[in-house]
Parts: sequence; C-alpha cells; structure tokens
Amino acid sequence: MKRPALIASLSLLALPVLFFGLTVFILLGSSFYLLSHSETAKILKEKIKAPVYTIFNSQPPVLGTSDAQILGADGKAAIIQQYLARHRSPLAPHAQKIVDEAEKYGLDWRLTTAICMQESNCGKNIPADSHNAWGWAIHSTYTKYFETWESAIETVSAGLKIDYIDRGLVTPEQIMTRYCPLSIDKGGSWAQAVEYFMWELENF
Repeated sequence: MKRPALIASLSLLALPVLFFGLTVFILLGSSFYLLSHSETAKILKEKIKAPVYTIFNSQPPVLGTSDAQILGADGKAAIIQQYLARHRSPLAPHAQKIVDEAEKYGLDWRLTTAICMQESNCGKNIPADSHNAWGWAIHSTYTKYFETWESAIETVSAGLKIDYIDRGLVTPEQIMTRYCPLSIDKGGSWAQAVEYFMWELENF
C-alpha cells in the first residue's frame, strides 16, 4: 500500500476513536459538573459533613440498679403483664405490683419474673394455695406459704434486696450461690435459665 493511502486509512480509523473519546469526556464532564452544583449534591455533602453519633452503654446493666431512663414503669409493667399472660401465669394481673416492688428496692425490673419463671413456670407449678412461685424458703421439710400473690411479691422483692443485692450478690451467677447452690455442680443451669428469661423480657 502506498504511503498516502496508508495515512488516509489510519486517519479514517482514528476518527471514530477520537469521536468516542470526546463523547465520553463530555459526558463525564457534564456529570461531574451536575454532581458538584446540583441541589441534591449540596444536600448529600451536608449530610456527609454532619457528625454521626452512636448511642451505646459503656457497661452492661447490673442487677440491683435502675434502668428507668430506658423504659418507664408503665412500659415495664406492660411487658411483664404480656409476658406472663402469654405463659398463662396467674401472676399476670400483678405485673404492676412486681414492677412497683422492684423499683421500691432498686431491683432489676426483670429479676423476680425471671426467677419465678425458672422456679415454677411463672407460678403454674407450685404447692397448692402457697402463692409461692419463687421457691422461696421451700425445703424438704418446710414450705413457705403466702396468703396472697401481693404479699409474696413484697416478701421476695425485699428478700432479694436485703439477702442478696445488699450482700454483693448481684448477677444471676452470684445469686445462685445462695439461692440455688446445688445448681453450681450442674454447670450453673439455674443462673443460665434466669439470664435467658431476663433476656426474653428485655426483647419481648
């Protein structure tokens, strides 16, 4: 092929490439301009500049402390009432009493319910007419009877505060050492169950 013809052929091939490149450049340039100057871009920039905050607790909740700032007393009572009702517990109508006594003594609002769930399936498996859903002072030769559910809730709540929390027995594992020491040799199943039921209430 002669040189002038070769140059002409190369020129014809180069024109589409140049045209394509120019088109891409124009499209990209227009896109960048629109992104830089449009109202949407400005809004996005402002959002990116805005600080993002994460709300978290530096420490896990500790039994015996109040978490009223997270959930009000009415909300706690509603959760406990619904939880107990789902389990067909005779304690369901006394949910508010459970919360009131927990707040009175500074207990975790879930604790007494979690223990009665572990001890008696929320009051369904108890000595007849005992109103004792917590296995409270029940031994091989003695069973503690309460006249009403209200008096039982009052006694157990006060007892958890005085005999456990005030003695530094705060977590389910620590409470277990006095409340149900036989469970320790079984791998701590009592504490594990109480923790699980507390978790259920927290996420109910």
